[in-house]
Amino acid sequence: MRRELNGAAILLTGATKGIGRKVAHLLADEKAKLAITSRSQSDLDALALELRSKGIQVAPIAADLTKEEDRRKLVAEAVRQLGGLDVLINNAGLCSFGEFSTSDESILRRLMEINFFAPVEMARLCLPHLTASNNKPAILNVGSICSRRGIPSYPEHCATKHAIAGITESWRGEFQRFGVDVCLVLPGLVSGQPDRASHLLRDEGKIYLNPNAGPSEDQVARGIVKALKKGWMETVIGQLALLIHRGNRVTPWLLDAVMRKKVLSYKA
Repeated sequence: MRRELNGAAILLTGATKGIGRKVAHLLADEKAKLAITSRSQSDLDALALELRSKGIQVAPIAADLTKEEDRRKLVAEAVRQLGGLDVLINNAGLCSFGEFSTSDESILRRLMEINFFAPVEMARLCLPHLTASNNKPAILNVGSICSRRGIPSYPEHCATKHAIAGITESWRGEFQRFGVDVCLVLPGLVSGQPDRASHLLRDEGKIYLNPNAGPSEDQVARGIVKALKKGWMETVIGQLALLIHRGNRVTPWLLDAVMRKKVLSYKA
């Protein structure tokens, strides 16, 4: 389903840094009405100033997405300021690059809170407003190639991203009765991320992955907005991610061998 974003009321999480910031600017170029959120009100206000210079309506609303009260206030305020809601983009997330053997329960629980429970409960709160929309409503979840293939040194991240892929697929069928599209975007490694450290709980994995092998933040952001406009159910962003996705479907045993070799050949 092709979607016109001009005038669409869109709620974007994780908006002030990295890919989210790029997506916010692209949506502003499309003349969407935006509710943007992160935990820092000062960062949101600075971004809102940039976006308003493009002549659009922006509602900067600080919230901790792991807190129910904050989520409720965020959705209510976004709907109030924008006059409704047409699209929810669940972009906020964290990552952990490290071995399961040296990790602990707190890492997994923190990642599950922000990568899975937060977007799920955001969708639950937004759904009544989306069903009231007459402007091709949609939920877009930003997953990862880790949603389709487990990668060594990313055990908790892979678990959360598999979980979001599973519930996205379930919603896709179920929400047809409401006329709400559900999209899943699967980026791989992203190159040139100046804010990468702020998204990592750990950065000590014992496998070498080329940080420059993936697309840039700009390319990923453009892929997200393109998927939303075209109504794609699922899209993979980046050549390496696409190779992993196809390899996992056709020759998973070969991908296992490659990963095993990378793990065993790692040298600190």
